[in-house]
Amino acid sequence: MTKNKIEKFKDILPKEFFTFFSNELEKALKASDCSRLEEELVSLENTIPRRKNESEFFDEDKLNLLIEQSRTFLRNINNYDDETKSYILAAISYLINEDDAIEDSDKYSGFDDDYEVMKL
Repeated sequence: MTKNKIEKFKDILPKEFFTFFSNELEKALKASDCSRLEEELVSLENTIPRRKNESEFFDEDKLNLLIEQSRTFLRNINNYDDETKSYILAAISYLINEDDAIEDSDKYSGFDDDYEVMKL
């Protein structure tokens, strides 16, 4: 994928989101291992009870929505062209990555950036 295809997201995403997303996109282009991503989604889902106990502000509904959307994308991954697949895999990798533009452990807005990336 050319740098131009990555750069098109520069105008869509805030700068700090773009930096992390472009890194995940580069990784997705090199290795698209859907089974690994599904395993990591299960691990992420398993953190929900702990996160709920740690903070009353944890947005369980948003995380569940992001996980379910990720699974839907993965189930249908073969229905997309290669470029779209790369974007989807990068967005899911971004969700799984705890240390992205807004750390997922942030009690108030930890998954806001993940949500914005997934909307792309």
